Amino acid sequence: MNRTRWAAFMTRSERKQSMRILVTGCHGYIGSVLTPILAADGHDVVGLDTDFFKPCTFGDGATEIPYLRCDVRDVQPEHLSGFDTVIHLAALSNDPLGNLDSSLTLEINHRASVRLAELAKLAGVRRFVFSSSCSTYGPLTPKAPRIAGRWKRKSSPQGSRSNP
Repeated sequence: MNRTRWAAFMTRSERKQSMRILVTGCHGYIGSVLTPILAADGHDVVGLDTDFFKPCTFGDGATEIPYLRCDVRDVQPEHLSGFDTVIHLAALSNDPLGNLDSSLTLEINHRASVRLAELAKLAGVRRFVFSSSCSTYGPLTPKAPRIAGRWKRKSSPQGSRSNP
């Protein structure tokens, strides 16, 4: 992937220079693919991951980037200092895991994400990007009622609202 794909998210001056980027969930499904792309594009990339799933690897020969072994719930302002951008991918990512402990899922996926965004703003981070592969609306059930032409999804711990 080349720089032009990211151009829509950058200001004119950013297109000409590399950025210092923190990627939370750097060893996860999306982060393990994204971080080498950003590094190859000339950015100074640092990861942040709990390593909950360290034995699981995605792809072969993952690019090593410096990273902080830290739970997103424990991030402090000094962890964010000096970054231009935070790309927040860290989350508990599926309904079965959310059903196992819904309060933990809420704590990590919602409360810690909001806190991280607030801390990033306080630390002077100019851009905060939130993206996730986690379920946000719950499973689509065959007998789910339709609302205005759309299927209403059963709520899950991952998402507190039904699909409008």
